[in-house]
Amino acid sequence: MSEPATWSEEAERTTSGVIVPPQTAPSVPPPGSEQVVVASGGPVGASQTIGDRCRIGRAPGCEVVLRDTAVSREHAVIVRQADGSLVIEDLASRNGTWLNGRRVQRAVLSTGDRVQLGPRAMLSISVPDPVHERRLARQRMEAVGRLATRVAHDYNNLMGAALATSEHLALELERVGALRHGEVGECMRDLRLVLERARELTHAIGSQGRREAARRPAPVDVGEVCDEVLRLCRRTFGGDIQVRRRWHAGHVVRAHRTELHQIVLNLCLNARDAMPEGGTLRIAVEAARGALGDGTEGVLVRVADTGAGMSESVRRRVFEPFFTTKADGRGSGLGLATVKELAEGMGGRVEVESEPGRGSVFRVWLPACSERAAPRPERVEARRTSAALPRAVTEEQAAVREERRTSPRESGTLPKEAAPILVVDDQVLVQRCLARLLTGAGHRVETASDGREALARVKASRPAAVLLDLDLPVMRGDAVLEALLELDPTLPVITMSGHFGPDREAALRRAGARGHLAKPFDAGSLRALLAELDVQPVARAR
Repeated sequence: MSEPATWSEEAERTTSGVIVPPQTAPSVPPPGSEQVVVASGGPVGASQTIGDRCRIGRAPGCEVVLRDTAVSREHAVIVRQADGSLVIEDLASRNGTWLNGRRVQRAVLSTGDRVQLGPRAMLSISVPDPVHERRLARQRMEAVGRLATRVAHDYNNLMGAALATSEHLALELERVGALRHGEVGECMRDLRLVLERARELTHAIGSQGRREAARRPAPVDVGEVCDEVLRLCRRTFGGDIQVRRRWHAGHVVRAHRTELHQIVLNLCLNARDAMPEGGTLRIAVEAARGALGDGTEGVLVRVADTGAGMSESVRRRVFEPFFTTKADGRGSGLGLATVKELAEGMGGRVEVESEPGRGSVFRVWLPACSERAAPRPERVEARRTSAALPRAVTEEQAAVREERRTSPRESGTLPKEAAPILVVDDQVLVQRCLARLLTGAGHRVETASDGREALARVKASRPAAVLLDLDLPVMRGDAVLEALLELDPTLPVITMSGHFGPDREAALRRAGARGHLAKPFDAGSLRALLAELDVQPVARAR
């Protein structure tokens, strides 16, 4: 490959004068672009570009692998002649080969021909249509968005529980002085970073699946994002993979920080998987003038590995949704498809160069931004000393901890007059994590698993507030909200849901909800909302 020999950790060099013409769909398919497309007898819609030889059958070594048991292990082969024409030959199969309804032993193929193997398996010979391929890719990504929306609730519940647990753990570790150990504090900060990024990513995916307008992108320093990703990679990759980097601050693009983080992380994870026996991962960020074909300034993110590399047929399909060469259970085939979708959404593009045995180089070109990068999120706070607390511990929370040391909770004698907060959620894990978080802040907590149980508890004793999940069994959350407010119109009810949207929040507020929390939420958001509603912890009860 043509990768330059400047990958060592040397001073940054600026690439200029790189002119890449805009990609346009050719009107005539290039020679050698014919494909075999499976219509039946195998994975329907699967395609394989025809090289010099393309074997078809049930054997794993065939270029086109079918599942139909009536197809021989090596049933037929398509051979490209010296003049570029294609010829199909039957390989003494059990059940024969047909071309456009006529049984053949050897015949010349043309675009549009239909090839039948045995009584059921059907293939077609086609050439790629760029417009059609882009439309299919868009449809596949929209299907991914719909799937993401459907699973968002359960995923957000898990993320919410993880956030609450990590924040409670941070408080307890600080209380016993364990965070003074540098490695423990660093691990907690990294854990917090991962959870925050996962939470933001969940919201971004949910918004994309519902085709809602997400928050506006902001100027982001690509090097800062790469720093975050690299810190996570070095903790998880192990010593058999060496990481080399080359960038400096100042390469700014307009993007959602989480989406840019996802692009770099997915490329790094893909590189790791390509080097199961170890190797070298190289990441570089540099300027690239005219790289997007319109003469504008650009930023190039380059991720290279020394892994097994890819064949040309795999390289052509590597950005297809759900396409993967990994073993079952090792990959979904969405990582690189997501990279392509996000990069194009930022006005950029991505390409890959790879050869078997020589590794791969992924290049992502993004439009440069002349504005200054937005400040790095304070939650990360990578500059804190090893004895400092993670973001979970704010000044307000530190004050609560101080009060807890002398509060009645320490002696096990909570005031009976302090009304509890009622947590209504059908997930026991979420109940337990929220209860732990609220109890740690000095509140009393009761729980309910469905709407009827919640109504019964409120009738028996008015709580200080209700945290109400909207996706409940027995009774829908909005019906429970209505019933609770019929019992007590002044009851502070805070709704929670993994299916978040501005329209839904507005409707809930019109129905009487005093606040809404989009799962997964952090402790700071919950405590701020409770303080706004004047729901005080036991230590501050009047």
